Order: sequence, then C-alpha cells, then structure tokens
Amino acid sequence: MADDFTQQIIHLEKIRKRKKWAIFSIPILIIVLLVLIKVFFIKPAPTCFDGIKNGNEEGVDCGGPCLACGIKYAQPIEVVSTKILSETLNTSQVLIQIKNSNAEYGVTFDYTATLYSAFGEKLKTISSKDFILPFSTKYLLLQKIDIPAEKINRVEVNFNYQTKDWFYSDKKTTDLFSIPNKQLRMMRPDEAGFLEVQAQIKNNTNIDFAEVEIIILLFSKTGEIINAAKTQTFDVAAYSTRPITYVWLYNFPDSNILDLYHIEIIADAHK
Repeated sequence: MADDFTQQIIHLEKIRKRKKWAIFSIPILIIVLLVLIKVFFIKPAPTCFDGIKNGNEEGVDCGGPCLACGIKYAQPIEVVSTKILSETLNTSQVLIQIKNSNAEYGVTFDYTATLYSAFGEKLKTISSKDFILPFSTKYLLLQKIDIPAEKINRVEVNFNYQTKDWFYSDKKTTDLFSIPNKQLRMMRPDEAGFLEVQAQIKNNTNIDFAEVEIIILLFSKTGEIINAAKTQTFDVAAYSTRPITYVWLYNFPDSNILDLYHIEIIADAHK
C-alpha cells in the first residue's frame, strides 16, 4: 500500500510540473510566434532612411517622397585650378576655376580662399559667395588683394553649402549666352583709361535674367592668363542681344606681353 501511495504522489508531482511548464511556456511560445509573424509576414512601412529602394523611391532612399537622387548623391564641387595674378605692383588677384560634375543640379555656396606664403604662413583669408550651374565650370575672381602677387605661394579653397542650397536646372553655363564681336584695344592718351574691351552678349534662352555676371580673361602672347576682370550687366531679356564694355583704368604688370587678339569672356546667371 505504501509503495502504491508513493507512486501516486510521484505521478501527481509529474503532472503538476507539466502543468507548471505549460503555464510558463505558452506565453513564451506566443511571443516567439508574434515575432516570427512580424519578421516574415508584416513588412515595416518604407522610409527614406532604411537603406532599401522601396515605396515610390526612384533610387535607394531617394526620389519620390524622399530627397531627389541628384542631391542625395551629388558630387562635391571641385577646384580645378588656382592662379595668382599681379593686379598692380602692390596688389594681386586670385583666379579660381571650379567644376560641378552633377548633371541636373547646381548649387549656391559660401567659400573661403586662404592665401599662404612659400613658408606656409597664412597671409589672408577672404570669404565670398557664388553659385555654379549643373555640369559646368566657372571662374571665381578675387580682386584688389592688398598683398603683392609674388608673396603668395598657394591658395586653399573651402566651400560651404547645405542640402537646401542645391537647385534643379536643365541648363549649364555654356547654354545661356554667347559673346560675339569681342574686341580689345589700347586706349588713346586723350581717353580716360588704359585698355578697353567691347563685345556683345546674346541671351540664347527664353529666360529674362535680372543680373548677369561677366568674367573677362586676358592672355599673354604665349597663351597664359595674365589679368582678369569681372563686371555685371542687368535686365537681359530672353533672346536679346546687347553691347557690353569694360575699361581697365590703369596699366597692369605684364601688359607688355598682352595678346590683343586673345580674350575670353564668360557670362553666367542664375535666375
């Protein structure tokens, strides 16, 4: 009898443990099942930061409801070259050529140009702002720098722009204007000035531009840039042509090697 009672007690204890295990394991199984359902059957809503091309995106996390792909993956603005020019015996110019490799987006930007001596001494930092159109190169010209050109050894250029500074454009700089009838002449002693350039600016687009910036490059007889100037013209109507004139009031170093038949004029605008 005692052995039978003992066996019954052991059997009941086993049943109690099974029930206890079932009570604890059922919630765990439910949680595991819910996790598996979420992982395999419920997909999270697409976002612009999930690293997947989904929803109405045109690329990975870009286009459609997200930031334009051309902006999200935009290439940075590049410095192609910097050139230090003598403006007078005591002042200089810095000519910076930059490039935008992005096909559909231009950008407005702030920039700094830091000038260094041959010994690495920081001579001056100049800040300004500008823009560049898509798939274009352009020149930034800093003038009237109160340091002789021979004291400047190198120029370091840094840009600052944000996502909001990019803009769409279907035109690059070379699409906007043409500059026919360029003429460069030394002025007579009885005229006010030293050198004059005359040309025409032709608007090749259907856009009215309130302001157009113009860069003028002068070359030596061996093809080197020896001086530059910048000016503006205003209210250039669509498909219109107008004359432009610029006068250098004073002689400049290297004018003795100036090629009067080699001149480049670049016009640029951003509406």
